[in-house]
Amino acid sequence: MGMRKGELQDKDRHEKIRFLASIPSKKDPWGDLTVLKGTPWEAEIPVVDKLAYTDAINGWAAPFRKALGTPARVRAKRLPIVSTLCGEHQQATCPNRADHCRPGSGKLPHCYEAPFEDASVRNMATIVAEAWDEGRFVIVIRDE
Repeated sequence: MGMRKGELQDKDRHEKIRFLASIPSKKDPWGDLTVLKGTPWEAEIPVVDKLAYTDAINGWAAPFRKALGTPARVRAKRLPIVSTLCGEHQQATCPNRADHCRPGSGKLPHCYEAPFEDASVRNMATIVAEAWDEGRFVIVIRDE
């Protein structure tokens, strides 16, 4: 499993679509993102049809763009602050804490840690936060 970074050219809008997609397991298309199911973050990760993804690779990005919906940084900002603000910031243990220590700020520091106690959830959420902050969509590609 794992994650795959990608970039597609949306020829209709003359812009690139940047994304981070889960590599599915045999049982679950969520792959490594499965640990975020049941958290507020799940709702901000769009599930995209494989056909829309394939069409986008071949130059027709409209269905893919529609499935992505809300821009990545906006998705991050829709989450409650308590579930996105750096864990070290919330515990007041970071000497460099600031308001931009949450995804969607466009200035996410490299030391950011998502505020989850479980290490596997924290690590995956941190990867997602970094992608969102780069303006990269985080997606699950569903095989239908």
